[in-house]
Amino acid sequence: MTDLESLATQGNVQAQNLIVSTLLSAGDGEKASELLQTFADAGSIPAMLKLSKLLLNDKVKPTDPARAEQLMAQAAALGDTGARRDLLNAYYRGKTRGIAADPVKARKLMEEELKAGDATYAAALGDMYRDGTGGPVDGAAALAAYAAADSEGAHIKRAKLLLAGDLVPADPKAAEADLRQAADAGSQPAMLLLMRGYNKGQFGQAPDPQAELRVAAMLAKTGNLAGALTVLRQPKEAATLGADVSAAAALAETAAREGDASAFRTVYAYLSSPAAPQDAAPKLAALVAAKPDLVPIRDRVKSAQTLGAYADFATEIRETAPKARAAKIRALRSGNPNAYVYFMQEVLDADGLYDGRKNGLLTSSTIVAFSQFCKKANIAEECIRGPLSGPAASAFARTVAEAP
Repeated sequence: MTDLESLATQGNVQAQNLIVSTLLSAGDGEKASELLQTFADAGSIPAMLKLSKLLLNDKVKPTDPARAEQLMAQAAALGDTGARRDLLNAYYRGKTRGIAADPVKARKLMEEELKAGDATYAAALGDMYRDGTGGPVDGAAALAAYAAADSEGAHIKRAKLLLAGDLVPADPKAAEADLRQAADAGSQPAMLLLMRGYNKGQFGQAPDPQAELRVAAMLAKTGNLAGALTVLRQPKEAATLGADVSAAAALAETAAREGDASAFRTVYAYLSSPAAPQDAAPKLAALVAAKPDLVPIRDRVKSAQTLGAYADFATEIRETAPKARAAKIRALRSGNPNAYVYFMQEVLDADGLYDGRKNGLLTSSTIVAFSQFCKKANIAEECIRGPLSGPAASAFARTVAEAP
């Protein structure tokens, strides 16, 4: 026996690895496997683990997953954390070659890990309790496991359980606290859930717009556009947020200039509101100059004075998706009645009810044709106050938008 073999027999891991590596390099996987088994039988945990890996790949033929699993379990039983983790992952994820997923065994190992004070798999164990994977559903145990995990995701999962109230008694205040903890750590999903909860009054109290705004401002600081837009959509209430409003506005303005239609509409409305900052006018002008096509039709049409301009707006409305068409027609009426009448004349002409000039003027022939249209569309009662009245315009817009 060589000195190296003697050292290996005495349990020297480096010697064992060198001998085994030499054999594997020479293509003698069978001999390497035999030696590793000898070392493993002598209680060498590294040998058990190395042999288990060999038995799962093509270096030893035939592969032997069952024996590999047995060796991993043996090393785990001797207290090797790495072996325990490998075995647990094999059972939990089912991605270890030759070892099938086993939720029951995975859950048991996770429970043992948590009892030993290791919360690495606590969140995953909470999911198994919640979903009834590898054992019965246990809402209380899921809450405890999530609490032990103490991660942003685990706090969110706890909050959802406490809000749902199906697996555990509902506790809105505790749910709010969990979401707050995750939000304070920077979790955007937690902030969004808090915003929804305050908006809908889910935390055992009436809706709280100010609390929603405060969280929205927090969300905006993380660079989340949804938070910024929520702040700006309530400019009067948001005035109490001070510098946070400016940060939200800056984020939304950038998105608006880059062509985000939702951001543009929100920023445009904010800068046009009485609660807008003192420098709103130049900002609004710059925004309009950057994306003039995104300015609301109600405002764009105000300056239209020619039949050609009226015709352009009529074309825009015809090319608008049906769901948004009615709103644009109503906006046309409020922004420029003459452009609205021009569009109406186009519709009446296409319907065979009007053969006069399309000039944007509410002539007697236009009024007669409009009345005929309303009668034909069964909206005559809404049209009784005339073509430019609110009810008539709404009914007309709805009818035109719904037409094929």
